[in-house]
Amino acid sequence: MATIYRRKSTKKGPAKREGPHSYRVEFTFNRRRFHTSIRVRTKDQRDDFNANLSRMIRAAQAGLSLEPETELWAERLPDKVYDKLAAAGLIPRNHRAISIGRLIEQMRYKPISKAGEAARSQAHRSLLQYFGADKRIADISESLASSWWQAHGTKTAKGTELAVATQQKRLNYVKAVFNFAKRRGIITLNPFHEYDGWSQVNPKRRRYIEIREIEALRPHMDPEFFALVATVRLAGLRCPSEVSPLTWDDVDFERHSLMIRQAKIKCGGNKEPYRKCPMRTMLAEILRGIRPLSPQPGTQVFPDHPGSPCRNRYKLLRDAIDCAGIKAWEKPFVNLRASAITDFRRTGVSPVQVGDWTGNSTRIADKHYDLPFADQFICAVNLPLHLPDYPRAG
Repeated sequence: MATIYRRKSTKKGPAKREGPHSYRVEFTFNRRRFHTSIRVRTKDQRDDFNANLSRMIRAAQAGLSLEPETELWAERLPDKVYDKLAAAGLIPRNHRAISIGRLIEQMRYKPISKAGEAARSQAHRSLLQYFGADKRIADISESLASSWWQAHGTKTAKGTELAVATQQKRLNYVKAVFNFAKRRGIITLNPFHEYDGWSQVNPKRRRYIEIREIEALRPHMDPEFFALVATVRLAGLRCPSEVSPLTWDDVDFERHSLMIRQAKIKCGGNKEPYRKCPMRTMLAEILRGIRPLSPQPGTQVFPDHPGSPCRNRYKLLRDAIDCAGIKAWEKPFVNLRASAITDFRRTGVSPVQVGDWTGNSTRIADKHYDLPFADQFICAVNLPLHLPDYPRAG
């Protein structure tokens, strides 16, 4: 019923005498011919495979259930061989009791940023911690999915509420696991199918920080920390992922430019690990004021070691805002970066060029970083009563 023969090696040199050998397996079932390949070490293993496969074919033709020994043998088959036998109809696709831990190990991913990898790992760990690595995928119902979502989908392990965008990302990574199981034929319905996506646009990002507000904070800050805040506000660096690695070697006062290590870059992608950003005159003056006379190569501009004035960034910034009597910002460093990107766009430079400077795509900038500012409102108020007539087509 089945034919197994040794594959000939296409590599030059002496024949391989030790280790697993590759065999091609051909069998016919329901007038259809199927083939796959196996790797075994001994002829006994090859003959055992042939005998079990023949028993499976006879049982399927007679409409009988598999013997327990044959079922156990099928459970241990590699995924590629198992899927081939399932495609032939010898065993059901969802017969194997695949656990959630094993399924996550089998998944293959496209290259994403390190931050994305960390978020995906967190989502997978939360699944394994809640259900257990040995939990069968087919046993996870919609009610269990709802319980997981209430326990881990919206909160951290310490009970802190997650941001809306973080909740959406975690849900996407979890749904991807069960969609993969659905494509494999292990389940017929994703237990998270009722949890649809929602908008990730956070209204707390929509806050433009004026330059005068930054100047008002200066008397209440250490010069080094004020330089850090000014760098985020005037150059649009991400804090802390792009601010902390910045060294004095990356600051070019002659060309008024900053060489920034990309924080969000796809692992294995074609994107350059560095990008160049213009350094505004105001920022150059501030950085000159804190630059050492002869910095050593690799010296951080904003060191974050214990005792450094740039250590507890969020607390220092909020304390300075309170002392200055300014209305607090919901997302301080995100608002500063968004304001810098908005300033770059106001200059009339191409949005694509601005994206190269700030390290984000035009679509993301339109969605999160293009903020309204006071000048736009004033321009709208001062529009002439009668706008000029433009010639109409046709």
